[in-house]
Amino acid sequence: MSNLSVESKLTNEQYKDILLGLGWNRTSIEDLEPLGWTPASLLKAYASGYKTPEEIREIDLWSQRYIQEDHLWGDERSETASVLIRTLNEPSQRVLEIGFGYGRDLTALLNQGHTVIGIEESLVGFNEAVKRLKTAMAKEKASLTYGSFRAAPLTGEFFDAVMAHRVLHLIHPDNIEGIINRIAHILKPSGLAVISARDPDDFNPDQMEMINENTAVYKDPKRKRHTINFWTPERYKLNFGENFNLLAFYKGQEMESSANVGQDKKIVQTSFTVAVMKKRNNGHDNSINSHLPTTYNLPSITKKSDGIEPIVI
Repeated sequence: MSNLSVESKLTNEQYKDILLGLGWNRTSIEDLEPLGWTPASLLKAYASGYKTPEEIREIDLWSQRYIQEDHLWGDERSETASVLIRTLNEPSQRVLEIGFGYGRDLTALLNQGHTVIGIEESLVGFNEAVKRLKTAMAKEKASLTYGSFRAAPLTGEFFDAVMAHRVLHLIHPDNIEGIINRIAHILKPSGLAVISARDPDDFNPDQMEMINENTAVYKDPKRKRHTINFWTPERYKLNFGENFNLLAFYKGQEMESSANVGQDKKIVQTSFTVAVMKKRNNGHDNSINSHLPTTYNLPSITKKSDGIEPIVI
């Protein structure tokens, strides 16, 4: 079963026949179709360890999307990773990525000579990244953890840099302070944090509805009440300013996912803001700095070359 791939291009009926042979019934298969489950994706979920319709219904949103949409953001590095790579001024840095998905940015960082550590809450994403990075893991250049960043065993002042691409907007506001404090705790003095989140320009009235001033939720039941907490530069400063110097903001854009096609028949683009921050040192260096320090090399990044634009702060 583990060798069966949806790339074998069977028909829907052939996939259904395989599921029926595994003990499923047609009603269960058809009941899951409104949630985006095709017979092929159900078989892929089965191979990933979700054996019953009940387990499928309880699957987390991101594992569901990785199964149904595969590498939904492509395999090129994100714009957040591009900013981090340009900003790190030394090779062989120890970098933590929070929410690495299926490992595209960890791969890019490894290719730049850095040692990477990643934490991911989706079991499907985690397993995909393990397959991609198994050689680096064998050489102890990569270490991956399945679970929550808040619960992961991490050493204080251990990392040169922390990055999170399009993760911050998924965190409930009640948990933000604890997450920020933990990022500051695990970074070395003057360590770098490069974190992006979807911003208010990303609100899509065709697909979302606002539920409060900063928060929207997707209308599609397939998204399982997928909630987005929008971030602006001002919100970054308010929440991160006690622990970090805010160095720069960049405006980014990429596809929301390869399967998300809008009413204009084009892939929907998502708008986000990347924040570049440096950890404050033991209560010193306490002014929020709107200029880049000379110790960091952050060249001007243009929309043409990287898809991101600097924002004046």
